[in-house]
Amino acid sequence: MKRFRLLNSCLPGICLTLLILVSGCALLEDQPYVPSDYSERSLIINGRSVSVKETGAPNGYPVFYAHGNPGSSSEIQFFQTQAKQQGFRLIAIDRPGFGDSPFITPYPLTDYGNDISSLADRLGIEDYGVMGWSSGGPPSLAAAYRDPRRVRFVISADGYTNFGEFPDAEKALAELGRKGAQVSEDKPRLFSAVLNLSAWTEQHVTPLYLLAANATLTESDRSILKNGQYQAIFNRVQQEALSQGAAGVKQDLETQWAPWEFTLDQITTPVLVIQGEADTFVPVSFAQHLCEKLPRCELHLIAEQGHLAPLTPAAQDAMFRFARKVLNGQALFDARLINHTGIETSR
Repeated sequence: MKRFRLLNSCLPGICLTLLILVSGCALLEDQPYVPSDYSERSLIINGRSVSVKETGAPNGYPVFYAHGNPGSSSEIQFFQTQAKQQGFRLIAIDRPGFGDSPFITPYPLTDYGNDISSLADRLGIEDYGVMGWSSGGPPSLAAAYRDPRRVRFVISADGYTNFGEFPDAEKALAELGRKGAQVSEDKPRLFSAVLNLSAWTEQHVTPLYLLAANATLTESDRSILKNGQYQAIFNRVQQEALSQGAAGVKQDLETQWAPWEFTLDQITTPVLVIQGEADTFVPVSFAQHLCEKLPRCELHLIAEQGHLAPLTPAAQDAMFRFARKVLNGQALFDARLINHTGIETSR
């Protein structure tokens, strides 16, 4: 059992698949995937094919969304209702090795910024915002560093900080039982084997992600996953994330766990950092560290919520209201607390 406990802690939503296969646990009810109101296509960006999806308000202010890991551009479906209501056009790409975007190596964080800038040119977009959830946080920050003239705001939801500036980052993850960064560094062959097996099971066995996630999520997160449509989207996202195998997942994670090509104080764009205080996947200290280092940062901590906090209406309302504040020149950049009822109060 010691080995399974180690594997169980490697990655959010991946390594528990091994334990599930051995234990024979019953799966959650498989929910049918119902396509939502969004468009998808493949475009040639910087000389290669990139999968692009759009949703929200077609004529709204453009926001490029960076997916998590394992994740895909289909995650924008979680945000489409609020985006449409508040007048934002969401655009997402699959990073290399995810979904329908072919794997390439290397792909440093700033390459995501290059891709977004080139895609904006292709779509006739002059300026835009960027947002990312979980592992989508670092690429979003990289996009702001890469093109501060065009990126008007950044929203990082439950995302990683720069490990190169936070020496205790791996320790903080390990204290939550998330030892993927340590395993990747100390036992790279084991790390690769776990990812490869996880990719195989996701494609050849009934989707296991939701059952795996439920084993470590907070009660508030589990209540969010009771939404049948969310379950269907999550399963779709995981299948897309691992459809090409685990190479993209591995490269993406190890890039984010390494020191970034820039420091946080070099990002001059206004940033909202929002996180559930009860997050069991990403330490809340990451959010606090980001806002300590970023020159123009507003921190929102959501009481009694976990890693899925950005899927709640209250959190999404706060995210898009921040974006609108920046666009209207009204960003306050102070620390606030949003409690579980969605009422915003000063800390």
